[in-house]
Amino acid sequence: MNKINKKKNKKKTPYMICKEKIVDSYMKKFERGELKSSNNKIVKNRLQAVAMALSLSEKVCEKKISKKDIEFKEERVNKMIFDKDGKFLNTKLQLSNVKNSLFLLDYYKKKRSTKKHNLLMKNLLSRALCASFKNNLTPNVIKELKKII
Repeated sequence: MNKINKKKNKKKTPYMICKEKIVDSYMKKFERGELKSSNNKIVKNRLQAVAMALSLSEKVCEKKISKKDIEFKEERVNKMIFDKDGKFLNTKLQLSNVKNSLFLLDYYKKKRSTKKHNLLMKNLLSRALCASFKNNLTPNVIKELKKII
């Protein structure tokens, strides 16, 4: 089976469905020219519309996260930290991946899983350090990382 068939067979969780609905509604508003930013101006940049939709959907759908969603986030975070050989990547660190990492850190703290929490904290900071050597950290990523230091 190739990758395309695997994605089609993947059953969506309530969290994924919730996020999809919110992003769809925001993008429809954007396409009609009705989407406004916080300062009441019409959004003309598609990337800004996507960022707004994703940000809101993360906040609204947070209560619907299941075990399957946690596993998916763990998988994404591990891909962001390590390459195929198990070495730290030094490519640009994406803000969404850092936010997923922070979410997992909070989740592990609530579940009192200190081993996982400490390991993820160490790996995330090491990954950020590797990225910083090549100037692959944006100000927003640094701002998010300051929350855990």
